[in-house]
Amino acid sequence: KVFLLPQFNMEMTDEGNDLWGSHSNEWWDKWIKEAEKFYMYNAKIAQLTETEILLLPGPGFQSFLGEEGFEDATYIKVFDQNMQGLINEVRENYSGAIVVSGAHYSLYDFPKEADFIFITPFDMGTKLNVPSNAAVQVLKQAFAAKLDQIAYPMFNKYQKPVILQFTYDSITDSANGATGDSPWDYDNPETVVDVTGQADLAEAFFQAIIDRPWIGGT
Repeated sequence: KVFLLPQFNMEMTDEGNDLWGSHSNEWWDKWIKEAEKFYMYNAKIAQLTETEILLLPGPGFQSFLGEEGFEDATYIKVFDQNMQGLINEVRENYSGAIVVSGAHYSLYDFPKEADFIFITPFDMGTKLNVPSNAAVQVLKQAFAAKLDQIAYPMFNKYQKPVILQFTYDSITDSANGATGDSPWDYDNPETVVDVTGQADLAEAFFQAIIDRPWIGGT
């Protein structure tokens, strides 16, 4: 069982900073053509390898901007339709399930063409605002609140089950967003390994999602 997850990282290109500005209709037309190459390449690979699920990068912090990315706000609808057409083109060449990420869910309609909506940790946020030694039940309640506040509206808009990412380091207080550059380096004095805390987070996370049938996987 394979989930192919290609990712846009246009901000890492030589002129990547230009991504964050406001762009003309012509700029977005060219963007669509480049995205088509990327999408169709991955669709071909997924079909040849009989991959079960393929991610098509959708609205996300480094891929699709909000309204501020369009000089002509009326063009958002045209762009949205172009993206719907691109997903349909992928379907003509790939027979598996399609996942589209769903940030900016109030702006775009094209994720509804997918089979699943993908929600990254960046979209969900990782800070649970709980005590550093919080019990599983407390962590579960924090996850439940975050899922209902952030993930459910995406399901409600697109009426497609959501797939989530679980991303918490095995270090102290990762429930509140702590990360380590090298959590595997036990000689690093900045890192305090806490695999029990990470296990509690995983247990709480799965307890929270099992109560929500609109969540399709993780």
